[in-house]
Amino acid sequence: MSYIGLSDFEREFNNQELARLSGDPSGIMVNTVRIGLVADMATSEVDSNLTGLYALPFTEVPLIISHIAYELGVYYLYSFYYKNSEIPDQIRFRRYNAVTILKLISKGDIKLGVGLQINRIISRNSIGTNEFELIPLKDKYF
Repeated sequence: MSYIGLSDFEREFNNQELARLSGDPSGIMVNTVRIGLVADMATSEVDSNLTGLYALPFTEVPLIISHIAYELGVYYLYSFYYKNSEIPDQIRFRRYNAVTILKLISKGDIKLGVGLQINRIISRNSIGTNEFELIPLKDKYF
């Protein structure tokens, strides 16, 4: 499941722009397969940075995550379009901002407040079931 889709791109780009960016130089037909590919690439990048911190994929996608995925998707779309030349600075800057926010989330400096993955040990014996949460030790404890 991708965190973004064609409708997200249609909010920023008109049909002709989207058709050109997705591979049709005439600007007539939007390549929905390519749009799906960039959406999957962006989702994969988000998930790879948040693996182990959150239960993935998100069932309810936080707005900041869909924004990050969209900005990465725009970058990937432009990277296909500009494969033989340089991507515009504005698009590279958008990707830089998205990656910066994503790294802050992955380091725990920004918390999403949803779908936290909790590490637990569950032990069962004849007396009953015990559940313990594993809490990672911080550097300050050493």
